[in-house]
Formats: sequence, C-alpha cells, structure tokens
Amino acid sequence: MKVSKLVEQVLKDWPEARDSDRFLLVKVWERQMGQPMHPNLKEFVMHKAFSPESIRRTRQKFQEQGQYPASKKVDDARFEKFRQVKSNVHGKPEQLGLI
Repeated sequence: MKVSKLVEQVLKDWPEARDSDRFLLVKVWERQMGQPMHPNLKEFVMHKAFSPESIRRTRQKFQEQGQYPASKKVDDARFEKFRQVKSNVHGKPEQLGLI
C-alpha cells in the first residue's frame, strides 16, 4: 500500500492524528505492522524519541557540510533524481549548464 493511502486512512480513522505527528507515526506504523505497538514502545515514540524528520535533517546538514557523505551509489542516485526534476521543471541540466 502506498504511504499516502495509509496516511489518509489513519487521518480519517483517528482525528487525533491530524494534530500530532507522533500519534500519526504510531498509528501508521501499527497499521504497517498489522498489530498494536507494545505500550512501552508507543510511550517512547510518543514522548521521548527524536522525530524521524529531525534525524533526517541532521544527517542532511552533516552531509551538506561535507561530513559523513553518502555512498557513491546513493550519491549517484540522488544526482539522477536531481537531473530528472531539473529536466521536468526547467529543461535538461545540460542546457542549464549544471553538468
């Protein structure tokens, strides 16, 4: 199932998820697992764990500063996605002098 469909179902079924990203995460992950989260894990995710977005942004900042770079395979895949987006929005990257 696509993430958008799963998130939509949770938002529809759990109005509390519209107000809390952490609650939304718990409910989406529970639906993915097909069972409720253990209460201790749910408590941790809801009140103590760093948000996945904060973790991702921090990794991104380190990499923007040249620290802890991604593997060549991942870096190449990211660049290819960049090329595709630029091509769709503004024309081919070669035409823009980007490569």
